This record gives sequence, structure tokens and C-alpha cells, in this order.
Amino acid sequence: MILEIKKRGFFMSKFKNCNGITIIALIVTVIILMILASISISSLFGGNGIIDNANNAKFGAEVADEKELLIKAVYLAMNDSAYGQLEKAKLDKELEKYSEVDGTQQINEGILVTFKSGRVYLVNSAGDVSTYAI
Repeated sequence: MILEIKKRGFFMSKFKNCNGITIIALIVTVIILMILASISISSLFGGNGIIDNANNAKFGAEVADEKELLIKAVYLAMNDSAYGQLEKAKLDKELEKYSEVDGTQQINEGILVTFKSGRVYLVNSAGDVSTYAI
């Protein structure tokens, strides 16, 4: 009986239709991978992508750190003053402790403090800190 099955080609016909991955399946797989890659790249570098969000968060953290440092120096300078007024000389003395500060300048509205990052902050006579130029 086994001989009859072999003669009829049963074993050959059973495995004859198993060709593996066809070229069409391979092309479809490559197209799907290209679509997924383009979606991933656009989510990283797109208009509101992950890279832009990370850069914005970094910038915001740097500004917050500079303002915090400046507010601390302002309060310490005002505390050293006899009448609680902000004086440029006392603020300069407090800011000398920090290497991030590039310099100060007295103007009518208050004192401009320039950081080495290029950002400038305005400190008014009441000690309020605001962003002057970024």
C-alpha cells in the first residue's frame, strides 16, 4: 500500500505547494515597515515632536534655574540693605558667588542682570524679577 501511495505522487504533491515566503508577502512587509518608520520619525522630529518638546523643557528649566538664582541673590541683597532697598552694589556682591552671571547694569526701571547664556533679566526696585530679553 505504501508503494501505491508513492506511485501516485502523494508525498510529492503534499509538499509541492509549500514555497515559503512569496515575493508579494515580502513587499507588503517592507511597505508596512516603511510606514511605521515614517510615523516614528515624524513623531520624533515633527512640528510638535519629542525632540522639540525636550528642547522646550530644557529651555524652560534653564530659565527657571536662572530666575531662582537671581531671586535668591536679590533677597539676600535686600536683607543686607539698611532699609530693605535693592542696591546695585549689594546685588553685585551677591551675584559674584555665581559663575553663571555675566554682569549687571543700572537702568531707570531697575537693574539688568545678564547671564552667560545671553538671557537678560530685569530686577525692579521692589525686587521683582522679570524676563527682559531672551
